[in-house]
Amino acid sequence: MSRITVVGCGMMGGNLVGSLMNAGHEVTIVDLDDSKARPFMEKGAHYVPTPDIARALDTKFIVISLPTDDIFRAVLKYIPEGGLKDKIFVNTSSEILSDVIDCKNIIENAGGHYIDSTIITYQGEVGTPYAYLVYSGDKKIYDYIKDDLTAFSEPVYLGENIVGAEIVDLVAIGVHFGMVFTPLEAVRCCRDYGVDVDHYLKEFQELMPKLCARTKKQAAEMGLENLDNIDQRKALDTITKAMDDADINERFSEDWLNNDNRSVANHFRKMLGSYRSDYVD
Repeated sequence: MSRITVVGCGMMGGNLVGSLMNAGHEVTIVDLDDSKARPFMEKGAHYVPTPDIARALDTKFIVISLPTDDIFRAVLKYIPEGGLKDKIFVNTSSEILSDVIDCKNIIENAGGHYIDSTIITYQGEVGTPYAYLVYSGDKKIYDYIKDDLTAFSEPVYLGENIVGAEIVDLVAIGVHFGMVFTPLEAVRCCRDYGVDVDHYLKEFQELMPKLCARTKKQAAEMGLENLDNIDQRKALDTITKAMDDADINERFSEDWLNNDNRSVANHFRKMLGSYRSDYVD
């Protein structure tokens, strides 16, 4: 097993830490708030305050789980000159392509190595069969840490172009938020333009199963049911399972669901079950 550092022990960072520890890795947590790290420290994790991050870099690689890349860049300022040399950073914080490139340049110009990662899953799914994490960057560095990354999910490598993972994330975000919030936006339009909300939801409820059935049929006709590429196959399985209301309800009742995900679960339930005008206000 490996020694790994995780910078950031918030909602997602804590799940990354837990997944690594469950896989038997020795984890050092870097965070401003030791109370977030304490539950993991009781199970054997180490803790280093953020200003002392330089003491936590002597590990196989460093996972970054911070709210923004601005915070990541601020944290890097605590590391003295020369402290980034030969260090491997896996950054899960990025959302903007220009930030990915900037962070990569900062790390590599200081002699380190940089892998970008996107977590296309909810916090509680990390380390479960539902998890899906993708990576882009230097292939040799990725191969060096690939086995350790299986603690999070079966890792998916998208190539050496560093922005590859974030482009996939843009697509995933578009699909996810479109599924959840586009029907809600339509409810708002009903309210603003005098359309009966209950009538709209009834039509939507009848339309959704037809659209899902059509999409599945088209996938079969295109030969997507027999894909050889395991990553594409997994992506297709995820999409088709998400079309099944019963599967969504089953997953939302599992232990991985935490309070932070509960509002999203309710959005799905109300959208698919056509609960009515409590969205209007």
